[in-house]
Amino acid sequence: MHVEVGTTVLVTENPRIVEAAAQRESTIPVITTNGNPSAAVRLLVDQLLHFGAHLLYHGDFDAPGLAICARMLQLGLQPWRMDTDDYETAVKAALADGVELPTETRPVGPTPWDPPLQVALTETGRIVHEERLLDDLLPAN
Repeated sequence: MHVEVGTTVLVTENPRIVEAAAQRESTIPVITTNGNPSAAVRLLVDQLLHFGAHLLYHGDFDAPGLAICARMLQLGLQPWRMDTDDYETAVKAALADGVELPTETRPVGPTPWDPPLQVALTETGRIVHEERLLDDLLPAN
């Protein structure tokens, strides 16, 4: 494997994002963890980091999604568009569009990359799935 140092790679939780990237002919490489990263995904991430790639991570705004993001941060990925402002903007946009967001009933764990995010999701209690944010994650080329 050879990757140019500094290559940006988007790592996402949901395979729908990879499908959309292919449909939109994204110029940024996109890979998916398909939920919790498997050993194969972790190996790929380790290899990409070893070769100097810059890995950005995005997942669902729900308790499991934030837990995955925290694990990806520990592996060396940078949470991207996963902060309190991004969450609050996504909730407001969904409500403005008349979308009924699911309620988060599970405890929300720590979000070390943005501690106020844990509080915001706990207090707001609304889940925003990653695929709702396609246009923010994959802007038109």
